[in-house]
Amino acid sequence: MDADGRQSADRVALVGFRADLLLGVREVWFYERGSLRFFALRGRGGRQRYVAISLSEILPQLPRDLLLECMREPSQTAAVRALRAGLQGA
Repeated sequence: MDADGRQSADRVALVGFRADLLLGVREVWFYERGSLRFFALRGRGGRQRYVAISLSEILPQLPRDLLLECMREPSQTAAVRALRAGLQGA
């Protein structure tokens, strides 16, 4: 948990729009055209901005390839099943 009592996972947003519009969200995942990119909030006060990072800092052990595979599934149910199967096999 964070100092304010919230779990870190609630600070992750999987989005399909510009990361710089999500001020205050610690980490943003951006999926576009089959590519998954991660951005982390850096700086303080009015100087905050999102910078690209190579992998999630909140869930660094979650394989990017597995996430991409799940995003290609035809339905949310199939994606969840693929994620569960992938995590159990890891």
